[in-house]
Amino acid sequence: MYARVAMYHGADAGGIEQILTHTAKEFEARLADPAEGLEGVREFLLLVDRESGRGLGISLFETEEDLRRGDEQLGRVPLSQAGGVRTGVEYYEVALHRTPD
Repeated sequence: MYARVAMYHGADAGGIEQILTHTAKEFEARLADPAEGLEGVREFLLLVDRESGRGLGISLFETEEDLRRGDEQLGRVPLSQAGGVRTGVEYYEVALHRTPD
């Protein structure tokens, strides 16, 4: 499994709430009918620090090819509605992933 981790900063509290609402709706819609390039997303996490206006978007993919395709699509997502900016994107192999049964 592979992870794309996008870092953000500069969003105010209202912008964070707006992006959370928007992202939740978009993600639910995309589960049923994923956009081209995002079929390989297996899980998505959005971590926020409301006080600092920072966040991390973590997308998990089964294969490296899925990661590459998803990265192309996710890189096109605008952030203006949140008032923040993407400060970087990093890629990782997921060495350990456990969930309780």
